Amino acid sequence: MVKCPTCGIEVEDGIQLCPNCASDLTNIKEEPEEDLSSQINSVNLCPSCSAELDDNVEFCSKCGTQIENFSNSVDTSNICPSCGVKLDSDSKFCIKCGANISGDSNEDNSEINYNNQNTKYKISNINFGRVILYSILSLTLAVVISTIILYLLGYPTFGSDWPYYPLAFYIGTIISIGLFAAFPKDKLEAGILGFIVGLTLFIFENTIISFVFNEYFANIYNLGYSGHAIGYIIVGIIIAILSQVFLKEIITEYIKLDDLF
Repeated sequence: MVKCPTCGIEVEDGIQLCPNCASDLTNIKEEPEEDLSSQINSVNLCPSCSAELDDNVEFCSKCGTQIENFSNSVDTSNICPSCGVKLDSDSKFCIKCGANISGDSNEDNSEINYNNQNTKYKISNINFGRVILYSILSLTLAVVISTIILYLLGYPTFGSDWPYYPLAFYIGTIISIGLFAAFPKDKLEAGILGFIVGLTLFIFENTIISFVFNEYFANIYNLGYSGHAIGYIIVGIIIAILSQVFLKEIITEYIKLDDLF
């Protein structure tokens, strides 16, 4: 852009005559853009209200602040180099033009966030000691609940009572994992807890049946319901993740297991 020396309007480069006053613009050179940052560095501002001041003034004409105890030069680190607006000391982006003040690129921030997401669920970050501890507590509670329900159901008859016995183990799995899966730090650890409890409960299922009733009934039960391993594991993992998402804050607020272990 060039400025017409006669009427002062700005005209695009390459135009020979001013469209406003018809002045000759062939010898007019393009005016260089002003360096705003150099102007900012030379501006004297009031330390209280940021009003622009003349050199060597002792009081601000706008707010009356005494200037002689302050440096007339302003800290340009809190001024946007693009538009000159004053910013807070912890600002990273200009509130007026959006310029990046911190010097950190968006690519760097995106890379950091991407790396954090990739390392969040690494196996090396799992606290297996705590997972095993909470798995033992959860499994113990599951065995107790299942045993109590089996006792309440009583010795089965060869009829419609049979489907209720596997349900005893599912109820024990849901309650125990729903409670203790809230204590691991994330959904990955909780899922591992659900897998361990579901698989282990299946392994001891026949032992519990034999303890509550007898070995004969345990063998018959095993023939009819031997495929529950996958069911216990799937239910265990699902309940563990749901506990982490919906019950973690509620349970950990009232039960302080971290203070005990």
